[in-house]
Amino acid sequence: VHLVRSGRGKMLMDRIRSHSGTMLEHEERLLAARKLEAEHAERLGVVGVGVGSFVMIALALFSLLTVSRDVEELRHTAEELAKSEEHYRLLTEQSNDLVRLLSLDGKITYVSPSIERILGYTVKEYLSVSPMSLMHPSELDIGKKLLTDVRSGTVTSGVSTYRLLHKDGEFRWFEVRWRLVPGARVKPRELHTA
Repeated sequence: VHLVRSGRGKMLMDRIRSHSGTMLEHEERLLAARKLEAEHAERLGVVGVGVGSFVMIALALFSLLTVSRDVEELRHTAEELAKSEEHYRLLTEQSNDLVRLLSLDGKITYVSPSIERILGYTVKEYLSVSPMSLMHPSELDIGKKLLTDVRSGTVTSGVSTYRLLHKDGEFRWFEVRWRLVPGARVKPRELHTA
């Protein structure tokens, strides 16, 4: 009661209100500053996500373009290879020359269809026999030496003359140009004769 009559109570209440107002203003400033910081952090987050998304989309597009270019190059290479193979097949199969591929152990892996016109054998018949069995007995050493020299790396191409057995039983003379066909690795794969 004494505080009320002396007016001290009112002064105390005014001071409390003043301090409360100051504290409230201070808290509001802090709250506003934190709100600005939160908005700034949110903007930075949005920008970061946007930049990250842009970079990821750009990388995805770049990868897609690179893969697309590689696929196109591969398709073009496959088309060129197919054209080249078709061209080679056309030349080989329509040729009047006898074209053969022999493995380095002396087995025939390919013979052109001209075999039937030249030696009377079908492709299937010719592929089923050993090429040495069709050489004239006195010239077998030529074929054996050639394969030995090719395997040893002494020679890679040349011309040989020898006789081959026709299906009718007679021997026919041939001048054969041959060369080594390189394989995917350093070692030769086949011997090409024509």
